[in-house]
Amino acid sequence: MFLAARKSNVWPRLPAEEPDIDQQIMGNVAFDMGKGTTFRVSGAYSVNSRTVFPSENSPTSPGYLNFLWDNILNVQYRRTTNTQLGIRFNKVLSPKTYYEIKLNALLTKRREGSSPFEEDRDDLTTSFRLQNTLTLQQTPPDGFVTGAGRDNFYNDKTSTYSLDAYVTSQVAKSHLINAGVQANIYRLDIKDHYSLSGEFPIYSEYTAKPYEVALYTQDKIEFQGMIANVGLRLDFWDLNTKFLPDLYAPYLAFLSDSNKWVYVGKDALTQKIPKISRLQPRIGVSFPILEQTVFHFNYGAYVQRPGFQYIFESRNLISTTTGKIELSPQVLGNPYLRPQTTYSYDVGVVQGFGEGFTLDISGYYKNVLDLIQQAQISSECGSYYPSYNTYINRAYADIRGFKIILSKRKGPYTGSINYQYSVATGKSSSVGSMVPTFHRDQNGLITLNAENTAKKDILLDFDREHNFLIDLGYTTESDFGFKAGGIYPLGDITVYLHSYIRSGRPYTYSSKAGEFEVNNKRTPWERNTDVKISKKIKKFFGTTATIYLEIFNLFNDKTLNYDYIFRSDNAGSPNPNAGIYENVPLDAPNGLLHMNDKYPASLQLALDKSFLIYTNEPRSFNLGFTVEF
Repeated sequence: MFLAARKSNVWPRLPAEEPDIDQQIMGNVAFDMGKGTTFRVSGAYSVNSRTVFPSENSPTSPGYLNFLWDNILNVQYRRTTNTQLGIRFNKVLSPKTYYEIKLNALLTKRREGSSPFEEDRDDLTTSFRLQNTLTLQQTPPDGFVTGAGRDNFYNDKTSTYSLDAYVTSQVAKSHLINAGVQANIYRLDIKDHYSLSGEFPIYSEYTAKPYEVALYTQDKIEFQGMIANVGLRLDFWDLNTKFLPDLYAPYLAFLSDSNKWVYVGKDALTQKIPKISRLQPRIGVSFPILEQTVFHFNYGAYVQRPGFQYIFESRNLISTTTGKIELSPQVLGNPYLRPQTTYSYDVGVVQGFGEGFTLDISGYYKNVLDLIQQAQISSECGSYYPSYNTYINRAYADIRGFKIILSKRKGPYTGSINYQYSVATGKSSSVGSMVPTFHRDQNGLITLNAENTAKKDILLDFDREHNFLIDLGYTTESDFGFKAGGIYPLGDITVYLHSYIRSGRPYTYSSKAGEFEVNNKRTPWERNTDVKISKKIKKFFGTTATIYLEIFNLFNDKTLNYDYIFRSDNAGSPNPNAGIYENVPLDAPNGLLHMNDKYPASLQLALDKSFLIYTNEPRSFNLGFTVEF
């Protein structure tokens, strides 16, 4: 039996009304029922409360202006609750065969919103606005905001019930069979509200009960030094929902007798979504070609179901332009999305050199199809002109490269040196990047506007051409060095170093107005080094203790904030901050480090934006002491 409880209060780095609170209790009970049979029941319950500061900090929407001067009304508060219950049953049928059955339930709740606004405002401010329930004050002359209550609210509930059962059997000397079934039943209950302070608030409310089942089998074959893993997996999804039969006419129906479009609301959701299944073969082979040389090859097809937010999203504003309450779609999910499929290839050679050294040289290629991309749908339906965003399978990615890994696993010196070269190309770096528009006119003719999309394959913004990773460790013997007072001060000391240096990420930069190529430059190289030094103390009051010192970011390197400085907009156009970065020194009076985003031309309103310009933390130290019981 095991039972544990935990509670922690941690104040955010910025001032807040309440600390961040984590409360958790967990436990399990195991039963040995004899004859190779075990049964375990486990459960966990956690409650988390958080202060949520505005995270959006684009050049056009600098979120930090909304909370640096007002940490009460300009923040949100999130409370999440997770409940988990599981049972596991194991049975050994024979020395060669056993099976396991696991059942699990996970229930989650999330509520997030703002504090009430204050009714009496200070008359000294020059800008004041009251919209429905929230207020906004801009403080002259720097543009910082007070009292700008956040107007998005979330109330989400999810339930997941899972089955995972498998059987493993050594059916023959050279064959180890593993086969199983996995199943998940979901329930989604989403009630999110956006822009409640505006004239047209947006509501995202939907429920869904999808389920999925997977069957798989794998045979591990060992024969005369060769090891092969051959597997097959079948995934099956049923979204268990109805949707729009006509994506270009949401919430509308065409009356043929009167030859006109009419609003029918959610009664238009009549199309049953077909079930989806995908078969995925996989094989991995390794065998010796020399005494200390092993060849390996892997191929696999991997399928990933689209996220539920892309399938079931139903974000609408309430329109009264016709004199009646009608839903006007803003974002609608697409249940017709195909699953993302990745075909992965890997081939290489591992060479042993003795003394614990190995060299692994391998190349890889991944072909990723049916990636999800946001799209805009518009149409002409009589007196209705619906226009909204949805999601389609339009993007793809090719990821290829090679890696060289030199490792040492034996002796006082251990570690590895890893170099990887890779190139990732495709049509779109993210779901919301380079959005195409599809339009259907009154005659039913559909046209594509691809002006905001890439005309050719581009480097994806997560591509890093060169990656160097170093892990080195050294441990002294117990009797290493001199002896003093019956102990060896330099014995049982471990020094561990973890370091990386890698290429920057691609970004779009234009030197002339209106002329640019997507992702035609790279951000600066990024690097970091962490060190840990520990000393094991044996016979410490009858047990073993360890004292250690950790140094993070040893050389105090700085990593620039890609999202704020370099990330392009949805059309792939250059980030205006990238132009400032290219032409003005970072720490200049009119550089990004001090520039006021609200009034960039005013040097008198400069401020220190180190918290925004850099994404990593400065050099820090952690001194600790542990005792083994």
